[in-house]
Amino acid sequence: MTRPSVRWLTSPRHLRQMLEFVGRQTLVWGAVSVVLGLVIFALDLAFAFALERFLVAIGLTVAPLKVAVVGSVAVEATIFLVIGVPESGGRSRTDRPSRCGPGP
Repeated sequence: MTRPSVRWLTSPRHLRQMLEFVGRQTLVWGAVSVVLGLVIFALDLAFAFALERFLVAIGLTVAPLKVAVVGSVAVEATIFLVIGVPESGGRSRTDRPSRCGPGP
């Protein structure tokens, strides 16, 4: 059984009032943020699996039972790079602040 406070919050009248209070643009940006967060999580997870497969392919680690059959080094390196470049978000060494400038 649903509590009265939950039913009150989910009633169409109160949902409209919350939409008016928060605003449509805020809800859209909130939804976009949630979707992007899930996409970034999926990329990070795929990057971890690709890195593991690549390390197994070059012989730096032993494959656990959960890793599928590892292909050639070239194939695994290609998969690793295809996932790794978007996962990095285009960051490079030039994006970091310089340590050569004046100190604080």
